[in-house]
Amino acid sequence: MKRTLIFFASLTIVILSLCACTTHEDRIIGTPMLKVILKQSYEEDDKQFFYIVDDKGHAENTDTFTADENVTTFFADTDTDFYCDIVDGKVINTLTGTKGSDKQGNFITADETTVEIMEVAANTIDHDMYEFSVWCSKGKYYVFVKLNVNWQDPCVLYFYDTAKKELTELYSWESKDLVGISTDIK
Repeated sequence: MKRTLIFFASLTIVILSLCACTTHEDRIIGTPMLKVILKQSYEEDDKQFFYIVDDKGHAENTDTFTADENVTTFFADTDTDFYCDIVDGKVINTLTGTKGSDKQGNFITADETTVEIMEVAANTIDHDMYEFSVWCSKGKYYVFVKLNVNWQDPCVLYFYDTAKKELTELYSWESKDLVGISTDIK
């Protein structure tokens, strides 16, 4: 009887510990980098979700906030800007154009840094991209990409390091649209 009680007490402690670790998994543990406003893709309502994202790949719900006003946004035309092919069982993306639109829907050509980001993305992202946008606020660049992965709809947020010329994945959501960002982390 005593062994059974000790066994169940130990089992309960292990289960509670695992639950605590799972809940802690998406908490901010690194340096906060960015606040994002998202909405559910393909939904009619305008419900927004507010997150703070850190440099270690974690995101946490946060209070509502106002997006930065002076954000430059470039939405690539993924049908003409990227060509996706499968070669020897591996997905290969090729940059084929640099025309897209801004947040107001005006047609624009990517600036030099955005072209550089698009080239890096084409060379490093190993899935078909069906939405691709570059968001610049206060000289920092963020990339939001929707990937075509079978029946899933991963939406990945990256930070672009202009000095190292590399993308770092910050966080991934399922079926979301990026609405706004804020670099004001307080």
